[in-house]
Amino acid sequence: SHILCEQHRPFWGFPGFSGAQCLLRNYWLTAPPAVSVPLGLCVIIPCNFTYEQRHADRDAPLYGYWFEAESVYTGAPVATNNPRKTVQSYTRNRFTLSEHLDQGDCSLTIKNARKTDRKQYIFRVEREPRAKFTYSFYAVPYVNVTGERLWGCLLSAQRGDSVVLRCEVEGNPVPSVTWVRGPQPPQTLQLVSSENELKLSSLTQQHEGKYECRAQNSEGSSKATFLLSTTGNCCLPPPGISPHSPSLGNLVNSDPTGIAARPSGATVTAQQVIGC
Repeated sequence: SHILCEQHRPFWGFPGFSGAQCLLRNYWLTAPPAVSVPLGLCVIIPCNFTYEQRHADRDAPLYGYWFEAESVYTGAPVATNNPRKTVQSYTRNRFTLSEHLDQGDCSLTIKNARKTDRKQYIFRVEREPRAKFTYSFYAVPYVNVTGERLWGCLLSAQRGDSVVLRCEVEGNPVPSVTWVRGPQPPQTLQLVSSENELKLSSLTQQHEGKYECRAQNSEGSSKATFLLSTTGNCCLPPPGISPHSPSLGNLVNSDPTGIAARPSGATVTAQQVIGC
């Protein structure tokens, strides 16, 4: 079943690993060739994969790794769910591998994008005893970081889904919170609970745009911004792979007055919860 092979150097962190890297029949990965994100915002590389389960012990842990393409065989990963492996210092707490690896979701979330993140990235899977594969011949997505620094949470969801935006607010005195959709004309929106949440149901293209959580007290004001886009359901993952909507964020927008508002999460109904 070998289609194409590549001779490997010893692989980082796995003494004695060498030999051929091949395209195998039951190993597959889908990811976009490139994603773009404004400086300081967040982005997800949506990724789905399969591996040969006959090569794996079902009781063994399933580990995923994202690497910089230029150092996939020599450097530390930028993100992994393996607690015994150390990630690159510049990506720690910014690059996150999907928590749904066992469902075939290998998506990579990048928070607070930096210019140094402009690279290609490669995914690797490991499950003892023999399911160990680097997907270097499938997709090697490039992250393009653009423009000046912005503040907010970039969120993408499927049309027809429901989304709950959550805003964490701090301040003394306790600030009042208002949700506003903009930019023109500004429209004040209603909270769905006392937890500073905004619910958007049955998403359509008309829901796209900027949503602001504005906090104000006698000492000043602050705001957190969500940028929402919607996508159709025209692109479906391979059979057996669960779809997960790209949703992300983790940036603080505060001012010197001691009041702060920040995106604290976004929930996409029937898909997944993302901690902003």
